[in-house]
Amino acid sequence: MSEVHTIGHSTHPIEEFLDLLQSHSIAQLIDVRTIPRSRRNPQFNTEALAASLQTKGIAYKHMPDLARRPPPSTPQLHQPRGATPPFAATRTTCRHQNSKPPSKP
Repeated sequence: MSEVHTIGHSTHPIEEFLDLLQSHSIAQLIDVRTIPRSRRNPQFNTEALAASLQTKGIAYKHMPDLARRPPPSTPQLHQPRGATPPFAATRTTCRHQNSKPPSKP
């Protein structure tokens, strides 16, 4: 089974952030931010982050649905995030994509 790691960008310089990912052999970063922008840390804006990751051979995918909580009236509210259908479906999609050989930059 593939491992899922979590990380926040904090205020790391981009090289330090990339080093953290590489030190854990991260092959793909899934950005779950609803609005993937940062005024204070523009290196984490979608385009800049994706370009930086690509230089290190790390894939980037924006999937904001993973960050959204289900409506309060659904039984999913009390399930761990990884047990909800949207998260499980996305995890399956990512595993399938990661089983393919990486494309050349």
